[in-house]
Amino acid sequence: MNPFSQLEVLTVKGMETPQGFVYLSADGTSASNTSVISFDGKSLTVNVRQSLQFGGSPLEWSEFNYEDLTTGATSTHANTFSGPAMPAYSLGHYARMLAAEGTRSATFLHIVESTGEATLAELAYSHDDEITDGDGILHSKAAHYALTVGGAKVHDYWVSNGLIVRTDWPIATSLYTRHPAKALESLPEPAAAVLQSLNL
Repeated sequence: MNPFSQLEVLTVKGMETPQGFVYLSADGTSASNTSVISFDGKSLTVNVRQSLQFGGSPLEWSEFNYEDLTTGATSTHANTFSGPAMPAYSLGHYARMLAAEGTRSATFLHIVESTGEATLAELAYSHDDEITDGDGILHSKAAHYALTVGGAKVHDYWVSNGLIVRTDWPIATSLYTRHPAKALESLPEPAAAVLQSLNL
């Protein structure tokens, strides 16, 4: 995987201002995801950092490290699965890889980092969409990949020119932005503090 990074600003559905962010980065042998969401309306707080060590591609990972930034709890899991498997917080990287390859569908075990639970899942391309990212830029042919876990749809990715320009989560939407400083101004604590610590 070539060196890469991107920031998505996340807004809970029905609210006007952002409540969090998703930051993805990768180099040739590792990939990471930092996700921070604060939401007072339903007392939702997600503060996690996950890193994945791999060989030729994210699918060839050897281990992942998971950290709950709220409690400080950490865990490390080796890849002992006999078939394709992906940790949940690395699926953005996987969707990018599938889109770059033109792969229409991939089945794998979906791993919940905090518990190690593994469930059969699929990332499947359905069509191209016109998507406007967080900076108001239109992507006329964003590839739509839907994630299903255990037969139930979980969320959707849209990939354009190697970037995840939009992600739809069960209660939120995140949009790609090129402007971390502007995103920082719009975020509440603790999301703003964590984003600032990344020095983007």
